[in-house]
Amino acid sequence: MIKDFNNLDNFDYFQQKEIQKGLEKKIDISLYAKPEIPFQIMCQLRKGLEYGYDLTPYITYGAGVLHELVKSIQSGVSLIPYVHAGYDSDQLNAIRQTLEKQIAIDPYLDISYRGACINEIAIGLEHHIDITPYAKTCYTWRKMREIRLGIEQRLDISKYSNPLYSYWQMREIRQGLMDGLDISYYQSLMYTAKEMKKRRLQLMDQHHSPIAIETEPENGRDGYYDFQFETKNQQTLQLSDDGSIDFDRIKWFEPVSKDQILAVYHAPSPGKNGKTVTGTTIPAIPGKEQPVLTGNGFELLPDQKTYVACKNGHVRLQKSELTVSDLIRLDNLSPAEEPLSFNGDVYVKGTITGPLVINVNGDLVVEGFVNGAEIHCTGNLVLKSGINASSVENTLTAGKQVICKFFEYVTLSAGKNISFGTSLNSNLSCYGSIISYGEKGGIIGGSCYAEKGFCLSNIGNSAGNSTTLLLGTNDHIRLQSMRLEKEILNIKTNISQLKDAYQDAYKNIVIKKHQRNDLLIHLKDAIDQKNEELETAHQKNEQVNKRRTRACSSRIIVENQIHQNVDVQYMSRKINAIPSENVAILINDNHLVMEKYDFSASPQIPKEIITT
Repeated sequence: MIKDFNNLDNFDYFQQKEIQKGLEKKIDISLYAKPEIPFQIMCQLRKGLEYGYDLTPYITYGAGVLHELVKSIQSGVSLIPYVHAGYDSDQLNAIRQTLEKQIAIDPYLDISYRGACINEIAIGLEHHIDITPYAKTCYTWRKMREIRLGIEQRLDISKYSNPLYSYWQMREIRQGLMDGLDISYYQSLMYTAKEMKKRRLQLMDQHHSPIAIETEPENGRDGYYDFQFETKNQQTLQLSDDGSIDFDRIKWFEPVSKDQILAVYHAPSPGKNGKTVTGTTIPAIPGKEQPVLTGNGFELLPDQKTYVACKNGHVRLQKSELTVSDLIRLDNLSPAEEPLSFNGDVYVKGTITGPLVINVNGDLVVEGFVNGAEIHCTGNLVLKSGINASSVENTLTAGKQVICKFFEYVTLSAGKNISFGTSLNSNLSCYGSIISYGEKGGIIGGSCYAEKGFCLSNIGNSAGNSTTLLLGTNDHIRLQSMRLEKEILNIKTNISQLKDAYQDAYKNIVIKKHQRNDLLIHLKDAIDQKNEELETAHQKNEQVNKRRTRACSSRIIVENQIHQNVDVQYMSRKINAIPSENVAILINDNHLVMEKYDFSASPQIPKEIITT
């Protein structure tokens, strides 16, 4: 290894930076610290060495290929066979992303495919459709896409899969098929895409033109799916007659077994033609096909209609995405010295008794009581029997929403809504809304913050437990905003420095012409990259600002009673709420205002079924 590298005169600014970074990481820079190696290649060689891989044998393939090799090292897939086969960086990018999803792409690869073509093939495989009609070298990636969309929409792709069509012509025919039009009126190759569109719109107008009808046409029934599992009440709150959460009716996981049929598709019917008073046939509009279901964890059988589970787990349907996920089922969890970690959704049929630390990468649903546990999950947290502390404080974090029967001496942070019956002496915080259910439910004691506001049955109790609710922005939002503003300022400074360096290099006549041109290209690439980073930072900052604005317009709505000793805080302002019923506490001109609220007219946070 070169421990001291001071002879940098033959290296440009960016090469020097790569050498410096290598020295800081204590890697062998002698493998790439050579003036003839461009800084882009130096960068990838350095990153490879940081992961323990010497990529210098592939230096002749260029920076793009080396970049994909580094990415493949990071994700744990191998691109070496594809590099040797001669695939370029765009192709390797598509192949790498496909391999990362564990999609078997090899049987369908062809060196003549562009990266975008490989992407279209990968999408088809991921969507479980038959890709053989379009995985052909005679199609560009855009034509592949039109055929793929037609297959996914269950259209007769033979009507437009002729390679002589442009992709625009293919699109016009595909749209006509989707609308049930007689595409023979315009599908001839003699029509340009523009003329096809004109004729397609004419057909659309004819469908709506008034005519004298003797017999009305009967339009066909649309295609539909017959799902073999419960789809309506998945991951939703079920409410009792008194408005409280009915935890017995919450069915969060729908268990399935390997090879179990999940859904069967039924094709649309053609309909029955009508007739005008002059005897002219009025064609019925055939029912529309439904798109194929996307997702993972299932297999679409060769009939292209039957979906079966590939493994044991639980099934979930969101719009047209069907997913079978791993489900870990446990009876009870008891005290353990070491933290318990689970990768996947977890269902605990019994109780959780601490002291115990649980980490779940997914959703966690517990049927029984939770006592004295520290729980962290990346998904949703559902505690059907409630949670309280014993000798160990309950600390909970959830990446999504939390649904719980009651909290007692709990510290909780959630990424979305917190829905519950009663919270006693707990500290609750979330980026969504805090909502209590049931006439006797609400918050008693503790300190709670909700970025989007509160909708509660009651606050406090007749005993006067001290209860604090916080509105507006919290420290997390403020710190995030400050960090992004600092990041934006630093990027702008970097851009200014790079632009100065560009001007200096452009005017420097001492530098040899080819070296100056290379340096200018490098500087221009760096400026473009920094501009992209600046745009991303601005977008993130805009999202944070929207959250700040929303938080500053949040409110507290109380359906039943506010008791004494309830404080509401907004920034440095605070009011001690007056015991009353049916009120809203809101921020008005940076001041807290308490007023009567009519629930029947316009509930701010409706107590409706909340989905994930």
